[in-house]
Formats: sequence, structure tokens, C-alpha cells
Amino acid sequence: MWTSVSTMSVSLTSVAVPSGWGWGADVITYRCARAHRSNLLATGPACRPSFLPVGSRRALDRHPLNCQGPCHPEPPPPPARRLAPTARVSASPALGIALPLAARDADPADFIAEVLAEARAADAAGFEVCLVPDHHRGPPASVVAPLALCAALAAVTQRIRVGPGVLVLPVHAPLHVAEQVTLIDQISRGRAVLGVGAGYQHEDFEAFGIDRAQRGPRFEAGLAEVGRLLGEPGALDPVPVQRPRPPVWVGAWSGVGLRRAARLADGWIADPVRSVTEAAAMADRYRAACDGAPGDVVLMREAWVDGAPGSAERFADAIMPVFRYYGRRGAAEFPDTFAALARDRFVHGSAAECLDQVDAMAAATGASVVVLTLRQPGGPGHEAALQAIRAIGEARAARG
Repeated sequence: MWTSVSTMSVSLTSVAVPSGWGWGADVITYRCARAHRSNLLATGPACRPSFLPVGSRRALDRHPLNCQGPCHPEPPPPPARRLAPTARVSASPALGIALPLAARDADPADFIAEVLAEARAADAAGFEVCLVPDHHRGPPASVVAPLALCAALAAVTQRIRVGPGVLVLPVHAPLHVAEQVTLIDQISRGRAVLGVGAGYQHEDFEAFGIDRAQRGPRFEAGLAEVGRLLGEPGALDPVPVQRPRPPVWVGAWSGVGLRRAARLADGWIADPVRSVTEAAAMADRYRAACDGAPGDVVLMREAWVDGAPGSAERFADAIMPVFRYYGRRGAAEFPDTFAALARDRFVHGSAAECLDQVDAMAAATGASVVVLTLRQPGGPGHEAALQAIRAIGEARAARG
């Protein structure tokens, strides 16, 4: 029922490449495409693309292969550099799910099967984005190869966008990342999205034998090269389905990181650690740094879909260890009580109440996508996560 068009302009920039990356040059010239944000065009009920278009930097230079009816191309309207809202609820942001990183006392194969099932449930429930974490040296039942998992997710879903969120880019080879994202885009027929960050956990760098102190220059050069490979004609063969490239979002909280997101990517990811007030201020800084119209703001939040009495206490038992973990690894400093944390940070309540909170947070930050984490190592478990996903889908559908 919806299609998407976008236009872009291109500028050329040079970035110094850290030594030892073997790219055959000290300086890489790359294209930083400043794409306009997508607009959604109604093309009639007979034409239904294979996915709900969420993100940016893409043009429908080919029609989705499983169109169920005749297409009626229309001239594009004036481009707007903003992610279009969902088709169901025009005033609401697109909704995403962040899949779990690990599970306690679980068989690794069983855990991956659960993750795949949760992605399929989110796809069926109408979620628009599915993100996979990237950390290393975690518990046995954990996600250790996010791009490989994204390829599996792409194969078992139909409409939802799939990608890492966020990939610790400084520890990965840019060519490897670009090729795998291209494969995900091919498997999904144009639903890949790439979320990347500079990383902060020492374990992620130690696992690859990389000096964490070099993460800034490695990230900037890697982001430039991945963008070039995905978007420059002839840089890869095969090429991604989405042209000029799949959307690239940067997760960051420092001023330098926000400026990188504005300069080199298609959007900014606000992590779930900061409060909504802090995220809103950072979103303003990101938009101010953009040369031209700003890109997507993707707001990640911890959520507990349960409006029953006592649910807040159960949420506290599950989420407080997670935030203490963040604090020990230098992500940020937090209030030491659940009440103080929850006041301006979490999504909690019945499915309808959670959607109201999502809308309010999107309005406060200007977010075009809100991504919810519905499962933590300490609970809720897989079955509860499936119930939450379905409840949110039903509540969204009930809105009309």
C-alpha cells in the first residue's frame, strides 16, 4: 500500500586511514551522500511492497519482487529528510525491537532459535525495525556473530528491516562489513539497515587484539570506507538492493560522535542508557550539526509490557543489574534507585500505555524510530517476550 522515493546529493571528502588496515592507500576518498528523508506515497490498496519502508537513502529503482498487484508509479513529492511515520498510525514513530544479547543458563542453539522466533513474531506484529547487538566474550548463550544472525533473520522474515544495532565497527574489517550487509540486503530483498558505533567495552577490543585507544580514528575511517563500498557504483559486486545504499545509523553520545553521525551517516541512534531529557538535548545537537536537513533519530528504550500490580517491582529486579553492568563498563553514571531511573527513561505498563509513552518520547526527542528492548538476561523470558510483542501489535492495530 506504500512505496518510497528519495533523492540525494553527493559531496567528496577525504579521511586518513589508520595504518595496518591494508586498504592500499593512506587516504581514502569517499562519497558521503546526504540523502533526503523518505516520503511515503499511497499507490492504492492493490499494490503492497514486501516491506514497510523505514529509513532513508533509497529509491525504488526496482519494484519489490513479491508485489501482490499492479503498480501505479507517481511523481515523487518534494523530498523531506525525515523518516516517514508508520502507515497505521500517522502520528506515531516507526517501531523497532532490539533482540536480546544473551540468556542465562540457556543452551546456545535454543537461545538462537528463540531469537529467530521473536523476530518472526515482531515481523508478524507489524514492527518495522529489528536490531541485533554486538558484544564479545559474554555468556555461552549469547549473540557472537551479529551479521550472520541478521542474515538468518532476513531469511525468516518478510517485511521488517534487519540489521546490527549497534556493530562495534572499529574491530571489524570494513570490506567484510560491507559485503555482509550487502548479503543481508540481497536475502531480505532490500530490508537491511546498518547501525554502527565506536564501542566502549574493553572486552570487545581485547577479543580482537585492538587497542581501544584507537577506536576513534578506526571508527571514522571504517565508517567512511563502509559507506563508500555500499554506495559507490562498482565498489562491490553484487551491489545492495537498496540504492544508493542501505541506511547507515551511528550510535554515539559524545559531541564528536554526534558530529560524525551528522557528517558521515543517515541517522543517529540514541542509546537506552541516557534519559529522554538527555536524548532530546543530544538530538538537538545532532540536528544542528547536520549540513542541510537532518537524518533519522532512532531512540532505543528498555521496556516492560505488563500493567498488572507489582509489575514495576519485577521490572526493577530485571533492569537494575543491566544498568549496574553499564555503569561498571563506563557507559555512564546513573541514579542508584529504580524510581529515579524509571522517571525519564523506561517504557512500562500495558501495551496501550507503552505505545502512549513511545509517542510521547518520540515527540520529545523528534525520533522517527523508537526501538524497544523487551527481554533481558534476568527476565522476562522468551514466552513473555512473545506475548509482549503480540500485545503491542494488537494495540497498534486497534488504533486503526
